[in-house]
Amino acid sequence: MSKLTDQTHASEKVVLSAPMSFSGSAKRLWRIKRKADGRALVTRATLTSVAVVLIAVAWIVVTAWYAVILVLPPAWLFVGYRLVRRSMRRDRAYAARHRELLKIKDVDRVEQAS
Repeated sequence: MSKLTDQTHASEKVVLSAPMSFSGSAKRLWRIKRKADGRALVTRATLTSVAVVLIAVAWIVVTAWYAVILVLPPAWLFVGYRLVRRSMRRDRAYAARHRELLKIKDVDRVEQAS
């Protein structure tokens, strides 16, 4: 088995949720906290606090956005756009997963040849 299978892959970090949704905005902003892994306690606490505050602000913006969509009839046209964008994000995740599988296959082939 290759060493690549023990790592976290880039395709696992792709967020499929829309940026203007509660879960999508939280997942994207929570990445700030990941930068603190392995650092001092003060740094981790600071970055976690920053991430929580930014998530709260993002949720206020998302709530306002949903209010606009519900009030303005032409805003319903954005639903189709969001579906198209989600399929684009999903395709990007599939492509990343495919590249990772090819890389693992190449590494295994080199290991078997040795």
